[in-house]
Amino acid sequence: MKKKYIVPPGLKYKVQEFIAHYKASKGYPIIICGASGVGKSLFLHIFKRLYRKEYGEDVPIIQVNCAHFEGDLARSELFGHEKGAFTHAIRTKEGWIKQADGGVLILEEIGELPYSTQAKLLTFIENGEFHKVGSTFIEKANVQIVAATNNEKSLRKDFFYRFFPFYVPPIYQRREDVLYYLAFKAPDVVKELMPWELLILLSYNWPGNVREIERIAKILKRHKILQKEISIDSLVKVKTFVKTDVGDLKTNLAFFKAFVRSGLSFIDKRDSELKPHKICSLYSELKKFGIKIEYLETLLNSFGLGFSFFNNDKVLKKFESINKYLEYDEELDVFFVKKVPMFEKIYKGFQKFCEIFSQDEKTSKDVLEVLEKNNNGFNYTKRNYEELQLVEDIKNWQKQKALESEFFNNGNGNGNGNGNGNGNGNGKSSFPWTSFTKDELLKRYYQEILKATNGNQKEASKIAGMNYSTFRDHLKKYCLFQG
Repeated sequence: MKKKYIVPPGLKYKVQEFIAHYKASKGYPIIICGASGVGKSLFLHIFKRLYRKEYGEDVPIIQVNCAHFEGDLARSELFGHEKGAFTHAIRTKEGWIKQADGGVLILEEIGELPYSTQAKLLTFIENGEFHKVGSTFIEKANVQIVAATNNEKSLRKDFFYRFFPFYVPPIYQRREDVLYYLAFKAPDVVKELMPWELLILLSYNWPGNVREIERIAKILKRHKILQKEISIDSLVKVKTFVKTDVGDLKTNLAFFKAFVRSGLSFIDKRDSELKPHKICSLYSELKKFGIKIEYLETLLNSFGLGFSFFNNDKVLKKFESINKYLEYDEELDVFFVKKVPMFEKIYKGFQKFCEIFSQDEKTSKDVLEVLEKNNNGFNYTKRNYEELQLVEDIKNWQKQKALESEFFNNGNGNGNGNGNGNGNGNGKSSFPWTSFTKDELLKRYYQEILKATNGNQKEASKIAGMNYSTFRDHLKKYCLFQG
């Protein structure tokens, strides 16, 4: 069955760049670099299509995987050998280079070649000359070498620098493509995904890249099939209980049942490094920290993401088929995938999540790992949780006349019109909220709690609900710090 190559939106530019790379090489050796499973075969396929178009269908293109040959055998396969050159060399054999004369030799996993063979291949690249194993006769060939590797460090430096490198980005640098690959590999599974599952899948760093996405898709599909035969109660019995901090045993059990409904909860550590329980840890720690989970959940839900395992909304249930978004490129023999509005909205929500937690959406680690442990428990680094919470508090102040009176000193808060302009006779605030930016409101808030504590910054930090060093950083930001 012919392989179907797809180019999701996050990879489209790289394909355009590779076409330019091909044209710029003009026969110069090319090496395609990228982690295992990242999609290097797509670019080898594109190279062959471009080469055939330029030089015709009859030019030889030999493609081999160097990992299949070890030691002297690799040298023999590459350059050929004479009869009697070694044991079992019962006849003279032409090597890959001679077979590719006038065309291209594609060497996958070139890093598997021994250093000595790399040195001999370098000589051929430099002057086009080689000799068979067991022969002193120098032969010549005109071959463009195209290589691929997932380990540049395994190459001799002088050898590597003789190539024109092209780098394929890993999945963690283009997380927007995750849903496109899943939709292509398992369209029925994508329709079943819930908000918290989507957040986990986008947050994960996918060390196995596209191949790992394919594996996870099959695990999710397997779980979907299994649930038709086995009840949730039966699945709970065979699944190790995940410790959470969500209340009494009854609540925990309900929480756990919601958790095991997902195929993600049944991923074996031998299958993947994806650990869905990380979202449980993050949820618990945020609650301990005093973050308004309800507000955060509502915000994420507006994009189709979430924390809650009790949210069974299948965000993509109306998604029809990825085939609707495929555009076939006959010249390259690949399918470009147009942007799917539903996927783009979900990814914007992921970007918002990263913004809230000061995370890099292209980090090489799992984005859910926003917590760092120290001797005192969890230490929150790189965060703006406080602002997230404080902005919500500020929004609620207009509903709390007493707080408004205390912090903004705009009247006595009794709503009878006897204050200094704040009261309007009906208890409603006339404070001009919409005329202030978030930073202006926060600065005003810090000014007022400092005033309420007579400038005692440590006491003010307690009112603000944050540790003193963090509070001090905020004061410095708004030029309110008094050293």
